[in-house]
Amino acid sequence: MKPSPVLLLLFLLVVSSSSAPVLDTDGNPLRSGEGETYYVNPAITDVAGPLTLASRRATDCPLRVAQARIRTSDTGLPVRFTPVDGGNGTIELEEDVTVVFDAITLCLQSLLWEIEIGADDRRYYVSTGGQQTNPTESNLFSIRRSQISGSVYELFFRGVGRVPSGPLGIFVEEGRRWLGIRNDRPFPFEFQKVNA
Repeated sequence: MKPSPVLLLLFLLVVSSSSAPVLDTDGNPLRSGEGETYYVNPAITDVAGPLTLASRRATDCPLRVAQARIRTSDTGLPVRFTPVDGGNGTIELEEDVTVVFDAITLCLQSLLWEIEIGADDRRYYVSTGGQQTNPTESNLFSIRRSQISGSVYELFFRGVGRVPSGPLGIFVEEGRRWLGIRNDRPFPFEFQKVNA
């Protein structure tokens, strides 16, 4: 049986819409590779700043992903996105990616994002320390379009096993804003290219 032209066109529209590029704040597609780094900024700017690293206590490693305080000089830390399948150099919507901070810290560990299960087993935080050479189910993320509009997106964790899939949002604890899985409240982000 030969497929009808209408079904073929519908299939092509569905396939092409799912492989749309993620755009930065200048309207350019996000790119992967050396030197392609981005600040992850909140689309809601009156609550806190861009994503950065912080420790739960002064001497803790691994570091968790947090939002910088709004009235400080902390401009956040840039990240790199890497498609798990190698990709074509452009980061696309809902593509499996790993995320790593492009920074140096005193913790002797990878800065690759991964999910850390909280002490109460009810909260899932984004932490660092993932394996750079072998992506696992604890460090697969994707980017989805937010319902807000424009170049506003949500980060999403691709859960497997014990950790559920879900959009990333913010937990406020003891005055800090931590990134974690929040099915009830995804947080909108924008990606600003770091100019060399």
